[in-house]
Amino acid sequence: MTPEEILERVKNGHKFADALRPPGDLSMSATADWQIIANSAAVLLHQIEERCPPGKLQLEAVLFVLRTLSVVSGAFVVSSKMQPMQKTIYLCGGINGLSDSDSMDWREATKVALSGKFTFLDPMRRDYRGKEDDNVAEIVAGDLADIAASDIILVAGDRPSWGTAMECFHGASIGKRVATVCGGRVSPWLRHHSEVICPSFQAAWEVLGGWA
Repeated sequence: MTPEEILERVKNGHKFADALRPPGDLSMSATADWQIIANSAAVLLHQIEERCPPGKLQLEAVLFVLRTLSVVSGAFVVSSKMQPMQKTIYLCGGINGLSDSDSMDWREATKVALSGKFTFLDPMRRDYRGKEDDNVAEIVAGDLADIAASDIILVAGDRPSWGTAMECFHGASIGKRVATVCGGRVSPWLRHHSEVICPSFQAAWEVLGGWA
């Protein structure tokens, strides 16, 4: 479904969350993913509509929401043409209070190491460092949508992080494959919700190469 088709459904009276729903029947897992994405979209769209005159929802607003949510699930793709889909990895790890190096280096290295095998959803493209308290809904909605749209969660588990722990738990709970990088002693909770624990990113990249 293209952004133009979604906008047309909105103009014809569909609620935005309903307009996102792909035509036809969905499996239970696809329905669960769609519901998370739709709920996240509704939060963002409501914030846009509060800033726009009544009835002035435009294609650009729809595109903004869809780009923010990175809706690239197998059920629907934000594109005018369907493309062969690679599996998608969500890069799960700490951001809040971290330096550029600590929050970005492992993510960029992963993209290079697995280039051509996967697509990536990187929450650092929504860099809210220093503005977290003013963007709570956007941060959570965007991260939940990315997880829903992913096939695999790669967790940087060496550094304690509330967000990382919750995303790992949530991803595993909705059936995503979880690969975690964590050296030393591993929490039973982290081990329970990870399909595999790797001592380094290099080891994780080798494992993920077999999941492509």
